[in-house]
Amino acid sequence: TISILFVGFYIFKNLSLSILFFLEQNIIKDIKFNLTTRSFLYYLNQDFGFHLSNNSSKIVRSVTYDINIFMGSILKKGSMLLAELLIFVGVICFLAYTNPIILMVFSVFVIPVIGTYLLLKKKLIEWGRLIQIIESNVIKFLQESMGGIKSIKVFGAHNFFIDKFNSNIFKQVTIKRNLDMSLMLP
Repeated sequence: TISILFVGFYIFKNLSLSILFFLEQNIIKDIKFNLTTRSFLYYLNQDFGFHLSNNSSKIVRSVTYDINIFMGSILKKGSMLLAELLIFVGVICFLAYTNPIILMVFSVFVIPVIGTYLLLKKKLIEWGRLIQIIESNVIKFLQESMGGIKSIKVFGAHNFFIDKFNSNIFKQVTIKRNLDMSLMLP
């Protein structure tokens, strides 16, 4: 009987999580669609002077990469953080009610996690800004190299573009690794 109840609970839990995940992904999809189309329309409706004074790689990055970063880093992780925060508050309230001594022991482990986040906060913001700059450079080099492929082939300048592109990609993946690892520490 206990095994049947356990299996039933497990199936119910997984079905509930699947439905919630589907609903969450639907909302995220709608938000991404709206942000992307509004961003595209915003840049498309700017006057010609705006486009002359702004690098197209920054605009492309803003419409594509920045929205993906916002969706992945802020919206998805924000919803995960909110869910975990609610569970955390529930556990704290439960421990405060049932056993305050365990709550004090628990807080000894929580304080270093909060401290780690506070120490890394400035670095995370800096890495985020660097990734934006590097992403613009990557798009710029892609546009320049593909737009001027004939000149590159004629003058044999492909090594210059390969070196610049590889340098930016290496910086990008290194910073992204550091950023992801730092987010996982707490």
